[in-house]
Amino acid sequence: LKFVILQKVFNYRHTSKQDSKFKTNPLLLRMRTKQSLSPEQDEVDTTAVYRAEADGEDFDDTASSTVGASAVAGGVAGLLVGGPVVGVAVAGAAAYAATTEGPAGDLARASGDVAVTAGKKINEVEEKHHFVDKTKEAAKNAWETVKEYDEKNGTVGAIKKFASDTWAKAVKFENEHHLVEN
Repeated sequence: LKFVILQKVFNYRHTSKQDSKFKTNPLLLRMRTKQSLSPEQDEVDTTAVYRAEADGEDFDDTASSTVGASAVAGGVAGLLVGGPVVGVAVAGAAAYAATTEGPAGDLARASGDVAVTAGKKINEVEEKHHFVDKTKEAAKNAWETVKEYDEKNGTVGAIKKFASDTWAKAVKFENEHHLVEN
């Protein structure tokens, strides 16, 4: 995993040294394409894509999924390191970094690409083996087996009676010997 991330960061850095920033940043490239900007134009309306997506226009999801995946990867890392508040802060920072140039942006986009790739692979494996459906079915069958066993043997009732009798005997013993007071 570390090797894949480092390789992607290197690839982003290598291409960014050769090409313009719009060829290496997927979000900016998508904005340039959708706004029909020429390579000489540097000004991009960064909110135009988000407004258009809110209006339901069809866009390639590659860049936004990379940004979103960067946020998720950063959020999970932050959650593990510092808890939920740090997780939210790191998720926001990773999403922002994925839209910027430089090493932080390269790392954020690379981690987002790795997360997207991992998600696609997980979906492929799930479609092939149906682990989620099998797990649901196994849990359902286990619950049904427990319920049938309880109906046959009265296990839950016996446990309730045992707990109630034990508590009553403990209270009676305390009233007779006053252990808590001494």
